[in-house]
Amino acid sequence: MSLLRYLAVATAGLIFAAPAAAQDNAEMRKTALTRQWIKVESFFHLNPDCSHVGYPTVRVTSGPSAGSVSIKREKTYSGFAADNSRAKCNASRSPAVTVYYRSNRGFTGQDRFTLELYWTDGDLWTRSVAVDVR
Repeated sequence: MSLLRYLAVATAGLIFAAPAAAQDNAEMRKTALTRQWIKVESFFHLNPDCSHVGYPTVRVTSGPSAGSVSIKREKTYSGFAADNSRAKCNASRSPAVTVYYRSNRGFTGQDRFTLELYWTDGDLWTRSVAVDVR
């Protein structure tokens, strides 16, 4: 498998560094307070020397039914594991696509949405996100 097929994805406090196929159709659970923005996940596509490969295109394909999703390109810190070849990238901000969620005013309960990520090397990932709004 080529180096570009190894993608790194960071979530708040949890890092994935695996072949693209291992990340497809992942499901996430998050907790949010009503009407407050939360960071759902940041997606990084970096080489081992920390150079930027490119931004994935991220689309909301369903939901949420009781909130809003915001998708932003920004520089943020990754959190690669110490044994990952990209661990040195954690020392500075790197380009990423970050997904944020906020519930509608007064809503509490379960909300859900689905993302599709189109990577610059042609891979497609799906993310299902379940949010427990309190």
